[in-house]
Amino acid sequence: MFYSNYLNKRAVNIDKWKISLSISEKIFSSIIIIPAYYESKYILDTLSSIDKQTNYTLSNLLVIVVVNNSVDSSKDVIDDNIKTISLLESIRTKYSLRYIDASNNGQSLPIKLSGVGYARKIGMDAALKYANEQTIIHCLDTLVSTSYLEKISLVYKKQTIKALIVDFEHNQSKNARLNKCIDKYETFLKSTAKAIRDSGSPYGYVSLGPTITCLAKTYVDVGGMVNKKATEDFYFLQQIRKYTPIYFLDKKLVFPSSRLSNRVYLGTGFRMAELLNGKNIRDLYYSKKSFIILKSSIKVILNSYKLNKNNLRKKIHEIDRELNSFFENEGLYLIWGKINKESKKMKQFELQFHKWFDNLKTIRLLKYYS
Repeated sequence: MFYSNYLNKRAVNIDKWKISLSISEKIFSSIIIIPAYYESKYILDTLSSIDKQTNYTLSNLLVIVVVNNSVDSSKDVIDDNIKTISLLESIRTKYSLRYIDASNNGQSLPIKLSGVGYARKIGMDAALKYANEQTIIHCLDTLVSTSYLEKISLVYKKQTIKALIVDFEHNQSKNARLNKCIDKYETFLKSTAKAIRDSGSPYGYVSLGPTITCLAKTYVDVGGMVNKKATEDFYFLQQIRKYTPIYFLDKKLVFPSSRLSNRVYLGTGFRMAELLNGKNIRDLYYSKKSFIILKSSIKVILNSYKLNKNNLRKKIHEIDRELNSFFENEGLYLIWGKINKESKKMKQFELQFHKWFDNLKTIRLLKYYS
């Protein structure tokens, strides 16, 4: 099987976290993975929105809900997860619905690994048994448009792509202040992504879990979901982008919640709490100068194919006197010779550079000049 080596080397213990009920050895066209932590009030709304899909054969869909908490979670969280499992066992859907209990009876997540990233990984690893190379795996935990599956599957059929993200719009709540905060934060996310993209970087997208889809083979080839408590979507998309271009579907198909949460540092819920407590949204923005330097850096370096390090330093110094210090610390000059030696053509050089100057290094540069 295309995933055999992955299961042996990189996967979680899928014998420990098993799918609730056996499924016939059917291969599904699409598989949706939903991490659920303290979600009994919301899970049925998400599942119902999936059940209302139009122009899509729902018998070809498998949904796996990973009900999870840490071994040190509070009784309230554990009790709510038990309630969620009860709801999942009683609901009837047009698609195949299963859950994985990672919340009690010795199945809780280890403290060091607990979080949405590991919960997603458990579900995605378990899903491989019911996938072929072309099965679309979805990272979801939100309400979706009735045309969500139709539009995504159509793009994969028409385009030769390995990964796709969709546009999004946060749900409005009854709290007017919270709505203003989420609108400002969404504007920040999208405008920052556009500015990075306009700078010539291939990492100009918003890293948001429920917008992500990829082929099952892509998931395996990039090494699976990242084991991180937070920012797992950032690092997972970065892995994918180093492997293949990511198609952007300019349709608002997912509608994340704007509710408060402190479970994940740097998550949307965490940012909402910060903004409601007085943090200025402008503090999150990067400076105009940082984007000018980012754009100039990418342009100069990509025009320096086969140039020696000393001449490259001079060109970078002309952009800004402090820029060589940044690239020195990041290790550009240590790998410069290797990148050039291994790149027989300009296109290879460009790919190798962007693999090195990834999203994380891009953000570091923006922060350096902000």
